[in-house]
Amino acid sequence: MRGGSSGRSAAPQQTSNDQIIPTNQPMLRLKPKGLLTAIGDIQQYYVLEREQDIPGEFLTLEGSLEYWRIGAKSGFNEGLLLFLIYPFVEFYLLPFALKSEPDTSLTLLFNSLPYLMVLFNTILCLYLSKYYIGTLTRKAINYLLNGRAMSLFGKGCLIALLYYFISRLGTPQNVWALADKVFSEQRAYAFYYGFFQIHHTIIPSGLRAFFFVSVACFAPYLVVYLRDVFRRRRIKRNLARISGINP
Repeated sequence: MRGGSSGRSAAPQQTSNDQIIPTNQPMLRLKPKGLLTAIGDIQQYYVLEREQDIPGEFLTLEGSLEYWRIGAKSGFNEGLLLFLIYPFVEFYLLPFALKSEPDTSLTLLFNSLPYLMVLFNTILCLYLSKYYIGTLTRKAINYLLNGRAMSLFGKGCLIALLYYFISRLGTPQNVWALADKVFSEQRAYAFYYGFFQIHHTIIPSGLRAFFFVSVACFAPYLVVYLRDVFRRRRIKRNLARISGINP
């Protein structure tokens, strides 16, 4: 006789701190770690909602804020990369380091460098429009897009304002005082004349970055909304056709 043993198998131990949803589908995380895992969880919500109705309250306040946080973090990282790389490309690499008028393909390549991460994540967010169907997926997508849009749009405003003030404060007296204080005499002259060589492009460059960021913020909303409208119209049209055939 075996003391205390039974034919039942031991209960599986949870090895992650994530809260797990017990369903017959793949396990869902209520705390996704990043943008890609958040999109993966939304895909699983989509699969579940095709089989059963799930109330929006399934995604708790904590879970909703987690999606907002992931979106905001993504927008912050995208904006930070743009903030750091854009002036290097726009005000040094193209006008000075590549003075010899490089070919068009090379110019386009360097011009696109600051926007690559923003463009990639925007495409990922556009991809979410496919899953904007059920109550749960809508809620998760809305929080994710709201967090990203607020963070990225704020960084775009910061870039535009910063470039505006740099342009307005970049008077000959101020620029020379800064150059004379920071650089040696020869480098001070180079900095001074170089600054005024690109001075007229500062505000247009800031506005161009702001415009691109604004499109990246709101394009996912537009695509999600239009795709949802077309989907609803198609469903309504199909129902009307079925009703006409089978009165």
